[in-house]
Amino acid sequence: MKLTKLFFVISLTMSLFADSTMNINVISKDAKKTNKITMIFFHMTYCPYCNKMLKETFEGFDSMANINKNFYYVDMNIDDDGEIIYQDFKGSPEDFGEYFDIELYPTILFLENNKIIYYVHGYRNQEKFQYILNYVSSRSIGKMDLLEFIDNELMKD
Repeated sequence: MKLTKLFFVISLTMSLFADSTMNINVISKDAKKTNKITMIFFHMTYCPYCNKMLKETFEGFDSMANINKNFYYVDMNIDDDGEIIYQDFKGSPEDFGEYFDIELYPTILFLENNKIIYYVHGYRNQEKFQYILNYVSSRSIGKMDLLEFIDNELMKD
């Protein structure tokens, strides 16, 4: 009997960790409940600008604290295995990038209510990326463009 229970627990644990399905629809619902915006960081394993952005922009200062405060962060390495579910899409991380016609990495998509509200293609340093995070999290999209937002921010100082 103990052996059967142990086998069941091991099987259940293995199946939980073997399942590498990421459901963006569920993530988006969770983000909405907490008044956050979903931020999907698309990158590639051997992309030097992707790695630079991961190391210098995300890890190099306290942006992850800001990101976690205002965003539901999703790391999407298109070289990884697994399955992504988003609206009518179901496939690999690489296919998910193709679904959005992403051809330049890194790319960051911001989703609210499961819809893209803003995106950024290419590397951004810490300072520039912080402006983008503030612009998106302040929900200024549609009210002003990014350059106008940055100008307003600089005028506050």
